[in-house]
Amino acid sequence: MAYSDELADRVRAALGDRATLGERKMFGGLAFMHNGHMFSGVLGEQLIVRLGPEAGERALEQPHTAPMDFTGRPLKGYVYVAGRVEERRRHPTLARAGDRVRRVAPTEVTTLEVIRMEQEVDRTREQPRRSFSPALFGFLSELRENNDREWFKANKRRYEEAVQEPALEFIADFAPLLRGISPHFVADPRAVGGSLFRIYRDTRFGKDKTPYKTHTGIQFRHEQARDVHAPAFYLHLEPGQVFAGAGIWRPDSPTLAKIREAMAAEPERWTAAVRESLLGKMLRFEGESLKRPPAGYDPAHPVIEDLKRKDFIAVAKLSQKTVTSTGFAEALADTFRGSAPLMRFLCKATGVAF
Repeated sequence: MAYSDELADRVRAALGDRATLGERKMFGGLAFMHNGHMFSGVLGEQLIVRLGPEAGERALEQPHTAPMDFTGRPLKGYVYVAGRVEERRRHPTLARAGDRVRRVAPTEVTTLEVIRMEQEVDRTREQPRRSFSPALFGFLSELRENNDREWFKANKRRYEEAVQEPALEFIADFAPLLRGISPHFVADPRAVGGSLFRIYRDTRFGKDKTPYKTHTGIQFRHEQARDVHAPAFYLHLEPGQVFAGAGIWRPDSPTLAKIREAMAAEPERWTAAVRESLLGKMLRFEGESLKRPPAGYDPAHPVIEDLKRKDFIAVAKLSQKTVTSTGFAEALADTFRGSAPLMRFLCKATGVAF
């Protein structure tokens, strides 16, 4: 969906020239960023404002507002504001606002929320935010003990508030940080088909018939992932088991062959990628390996142990305290950034851009 250049220009004019503000094209529209976090945007003819859960609920009581639901489910704390571009009776709160700010809005509600948006940017955005709360791990722990449809139905709103909505918000926030590592990986905050894995298990073929996953998985896929088996970044949140991963898990046979061929042809470059990716320090390899060298490879090859690998995934163990602390998004970006040499090698080997 395209966005209104006219409305975007009016938002720019209202916000003025601030060094800490930036713009990113996201979700088919335009996002306005502050210190890496989206605080406003334009989608079609609608203004998006990020107000937080409580202020967002209050804003929805005003005319010309609607929940931001482009993901298929309202994203808590975000509000669409739309209306005719004509002057309306001002909201009483606008009395203290300058004309420069008032001119942004297509309605008095838009103006009110832009003012509050500016106040929030100035007052709170300089400090790192907490992305997840302990309630996420609390819910997943209870789900582990009550993994049935009746319990989940009774507690579905808890899941949405403690797990799903914070995860979708985190994905949206993480997009500019991810783009700073590589512009070819995607942070997609849609509730269905996006970066957040569904909580529902596929029970058709396994013996375990419990209906729900007891962890939250977020995968930042490569932009070409629909066409090729490409590397990805991953975050796993589970009580007692929290980690970040980068690489490629269980590549199909053609992709696995490409990676091994690249390693065998340029062992020095592979070794440098492993060394520069902080493997053995921040990160370590996980996954399965063959017991014997793969067919066609010299057992004396200098990187034969790595050629035996079936998976090429580097993992960093994290703590629940880290995930629920302020600044987690930046800490995760540092971890992913540390894996960049490995990811660059894997992307080149599989024929996609890094």
